Amino acid sequence: MSTPRGFSAKRVLALMRQHLIVALRDNIVVYIIVAPVLMALMLKLLVPAAERSHLLFAVDRAVSPEVVGRLREYGDVELFERGGVISRVERPDAAAGVLDDEGRLCLVLEGNEPRELVETYEIILEDINHVTPVAEFREERLSSEGWFVLDLVTVGLIMAALFFCGTVSGFTIVAERDTKVIRALAVSPTGVSEYAAARGLLATMLAAAVVVMTGCVMVGRSADVFRLLALVAFSAPLTTLVGLLTGMFAHNQITAIALLKIAMPLYLAVPLGSTFVPGGLRFLFYALPNYWQLEALKAMYAPSLVTRDFMPSMLLTALCALPFLALAAGKFGKHVGLCR
Repeated sequence: MSTPRGFSAKRVLALMRQHLIVALRDNIVVYIIVAPVLMALMLKLLVPAAERSHLLFAVDRAVSPEVVGRLREYGDVELFERGGVISRVERPDAAAGVLDDEGRLCLVLEGNEPRELVETYEIILEDINHVTPVAEFREERLSSEGWFVLDLVTVGLIMAALFFCGTVSGFTIVAERDTKVIRALAVSPTGVSEYAAARGLLATMLAAAVVVMTGCVMVGRSADVFRLLALVAFSAPLTTLVGLLTGMFAHNQITAIALLKIAMPLYLAVPLGSTFVPGGLRFLFYALPNYWQLEALKAMYAPSLVTRDFMPSMLLTALCALPFLALAAGKFGKHVGLCR
């Protein structure tokens, strides 16, 4: 086994390029990379009610300005030509179309909206159609916990994106073991620290793109890209750890997929379960870096469930992951024959 000649950034970059080529050749790996974004898009298509607390009207330009003014009292109004109203309603949100039907207002909906939202739109149009008001409409938030499940789904998808990008490294490690490439690395000056750094940097760069896209799909302008990127950076030790463990314990691609099916639910369920644990027992989760990752994301996207501030949670994500990463890197180096 060769002795390393010190840490080399040049070797790290060469390894990153090699790992990227290997990853993009595997269709399963490519799917793993885009899976969180696809899941986010499916969720937004299937659950347009995610934005139902915000009323939005797509209104025919033929509707009188007086009616448009009345509609603005209930929510936001976007004006379109008659054909454009239909197209706007078909987008994946909860917008309602309002057409002029020979002097009366006609409500146009996509058909998959929740019943209570449909009834709200119907009451508003009936109120506007009548000279004498038939109802008084007022939106009032009675509880800050009403949508905590949707908040947790958003947080869980972003955590899944980070996890999946980590497993990409694991799948490429398995591919290198199958093709004996890693044996060549074992007799080269490459050390396990350089190998882990290359894996971690590539996974983190992929995670930055995937996480931002997932966040933007789920919460739109509220995604807070800068804090998301900061969390991705501080999650790099954890993302690297996921890749090394996958590559160390999986003997081939089939076992890697089996590990993925077991590890991902645990990765998400354990910290998510802490949400339902009494506060006095949450210290049991403090050693887990994915628990602090969850806390940081809750501070961003689940205001009704926040128990920790974003900055300390983000820092603790990295600090808790580093000891596990150092231990795993040492074991991995011995397992595949890489020098330290």
